[in-house]
Amino acid sequence: MQVSCIHCSHRFDHEVPSFAQPGGSTVCPSCGRDTPAEEVWGGDSGLNIVGGTDNRVYCFNCGKGMTPQEGELIPVCDECRAEQGGPVPGAGLEPEPDEPVADWMIRKANGNVYGPFPSETIVEWVHARKINADEEVAHIGGAWRLFGSHEEFGSYFEKPKSAPPVGAPTDLDFRRKTPIRDALGRFGVAGIALLLIGGIGFGVWYAVSNHALVLPESTLERVVERVGDLSASNQASSPSMSPDARNLLMTLLEQNRGATGNSMELFLRGRTLMLRDNYGNLVQARKELEKAVALDPSNVLALTGLSEVYNLLAWSGYDTLDLQRQAIYLIQMAESDGNYPAATLRSKAAFLIYSGNYAEGRGIALEALGKNAADPSLHYLLGIAAMAGGEEVTDEVQGHFDKAIELDPKFHQVWYALARAEEASGHLGKAVAYYKKKIATDAASSASHTRLGHIFRSVGRYKTAISHYDSAIALNKREKEAFLSRGVLAYQVEGNPQKAVMLFEKLLVADGPELRIAERKEIGTHLSAAYRLSGNPQKAITAADEVIKKDRTYGAAHFQRGLALVAAGRPQDAMPEFSKAEDSGLEPNELARVLFYSGHAAYKAGRLQEAAEAFQRGLDTDSSYTPLSLWAAKVKGEMGDVKLAATSLMDHIKDDPLDYVRDRNVGDWWAPVPSAQPVADVFLKALEGENFAPELNAAVGVALFHAGKDEKADAFLKAAVEQDPRAGGALFYQGLIAHKKGRASAAVNYFREVMGVVNSSGVLYVYLADALLSSGKVDEALGSFERGMAYGGKGAWSLTRQAAALTKAGRDDDAREKLDEALDGDPKAILPKRAKYDIPS
Repeated sequence: MQVSCIHCSHRFDHEVPSFAQPGGSTVCPSCGRDTPAEEVWGGDSGLNIVGGTDNRVYCFNCGKGMTPQEGELIPVCDECRAEQGGPVPGAGLEPEPDEPVADWMIRKANGNVYGPFPSETIVEWVHARKINADEEVAHIGGAWRLFGSHEEFGSYFEKPKSAPPVGAPTDLDFRRKTPIRDALGRFGVAGIALLLIGGIGFGVWYAVSNHALVLPESTLERVVERVGDLSASNQASSPSMSPDARNLLMTLLEQNRGATGNSMELFLRGRTLMLRDNYGNLVQARKELEKAVALDPSNVLALTGLSEVYNLLAWSGYDTLDLQRQAIYLIQMAESDGNYPAATLRSKAAFLIYSGNYAEGRGIALEALGKNAADPSLHYLLGIAAMAGGEEVTDEVQGHFDKAIELDPKFHQVWYALARAEEASGHLGKAVAYYKKKIATDAASSASHTRLGHIFRSVGRYKTAISHYDSAIALNKREKEAFLSRGVLAYQVEGNPQKAVMLFEKLLVADGPELRIAERKEIGTHLSAAYRLSGNPQKAITAADEVIKKDRTYGAAHFQRGLALVAAGRPQDAMPEFSKAEDSGLEPNELARVLFYSGHAAYKAGRLQEAAEAFQRGLDTDSSYTPLSLWAAKVKGEMGDVKLAATSLMDHIKDDPLDYVRDRNVGDWWAPVPSAQPVADVFLKALEGENFAPELNAAVGVALFHAGKDEKADAFLKAAVEQDPRAGGALFYQGLIAHKKGRASAAVNYFREVMGVVNSSGVLYVYLADALLSSGKVDEALGSFERGMAYGGKGAWSLTRQAAALTKAGRDDDAREKLDEALDGDPKAILPKRAKYDIPS
């Protein structure tokens, strides 16, 4: 027979035992309460009439039979209405203005709803025992609550000796959406045990067949133990929720409308995917766990697992930080249930630790560890907390990570965490080894390939870096850091701006990865540069404009817009853009570069005086940027005395003249340096008709050297030395050409000749030392390096070369000290990082 529950209106099939007496009752599998075992009739009419066709109605107060009034919510006879002072139907009475507000509805045990009534009337009926504690009350439009547990009416009932059965659904009826409890009502504990064990078996099969990380055995045992908990407490109370938590759950239910499957199986799959910690795995884990929660909102394991996924996505930068807020609501729901306290505590610890509350998170994780000592995730979280956002792998950190690996040798999150810490500490060799261990146990780790790309890029191993970025992109089309870095190398190192445009545009499409505002600004700025270098300055201007709309003070975008305007033939319009870039708080080497391009734009616009002023300001900021000296000399030559300009050009050799070509300048402020050929042309024109002009010959030779024309440069430098044997600048550049060609002994001779002219320049001693090192004279090289440093020749390159000499002398510890000193002076310098990486730890 088909029965309808008088409490929750749930319909179900009921087989009446042969020995049962007529008029018996049964238990509703939905709400768990006794309901009359009487056949439902009425077919598909929607009516839920139990036990026949009795059309009589009875007064709610006195029980007197009466004729139902049309539109009546609650049957009350006229006599009772008159006694209560209420309006009698048809009497035309209107309620008094001060009449109590009638805003409460009542749901009686038979399922009928009455009301609305004022609270005073309801209290009277409670005292008259016309309302029972297990019947329900609700504000109009609100959620149904048991009278006995209601904060306003519960105190008027006698407290039962034991907790009353729970059957009152909230506006989100957890009990009705819980397959496990439904099944308990139908099949009993043995049946649900078989279902759960089958679900666990499926989850384990799935994880093993996919070579994935599965939950510890102790966790699975607790899942089975849950069956006993359910049988002992299948009257558990419905969890209370905040409005925000309720809204989140409603959203999940709506997004997964029509979802099918077993909540526990989905949890096991989602948890397995989450522990693989790749972006693609995290996204899939999120989908599985959201579906698990939607199918069973009281599945604490699914709630806590989804909370951890949300925190991981936000912490890793793959998704918005708003997910951490949503994780709080999931934790609230899990806590209100009271089951699986270890899992709930772990999710809370994860939230605190990933939010930066390391001390509090550590305490919660230790509390969880007391409940489940075999959970590797807890030891992992304790290791992260012990680092406290830093980068030192202490004995405590290592101990927690070692324990996690001991509990689960495939817990590869540990390798990634160790790699990140060692990378941040500057121990790049160790970091590379850990990332490779991570990849060995998780071949789909796109994040590990991205980090390896970053390391090899930082040490100037661009080909290796590109290989890892390409691997990351192949594994994960949303690995945004790999796309961005690969695009930068495409146009700044490979000279392939078209490839860079393709990579940057993929990041900015509508279905691309989640991008923060800062990331969009950085990508848009690089896209502007790539458009310009690929021959499309108008698109470059548009891309820069998009960034400036988001942030008018973003200096790099103004810089690229200025370069694009120059490329578009509008140098005068570009000048204000460079001025705006100047005002963005730049480091000296970045500011010098901006001033150089500002002066270059002024020169292109025919405003020589403004160009000269910009070049001179740049030299005052950072005199080591040699293009400033070259173009300042060009402008001075065009404005006045060419020979005086040529002589002043030689002042630049007091600094390292090749510092600007070191690859540390790859980044946001990178731009190809204009050819120095136009500089040479100014002095070549002045040489016409001159029989003796050593300063002009030297200036032409220097300009041609920086234009990459070594052979032509050497001819003019020789002419300068022949005309003036004390032309120190010409001798120095002859030494540079010899050194560049691998003629170390010749370079040594040239540099020593320079010493006879200028003997107090630190740069000259450093270049002499480097040539001596190349010729195998290590001890002499070390002595020359010491003199060079004493004369102020310290720099990232010179210290790196000194470290190379110390390494050849077997003094590795001293070499490391010099490299650390180089990086302290210039943290962005690539050469000392590369050298440090190559020295065995």
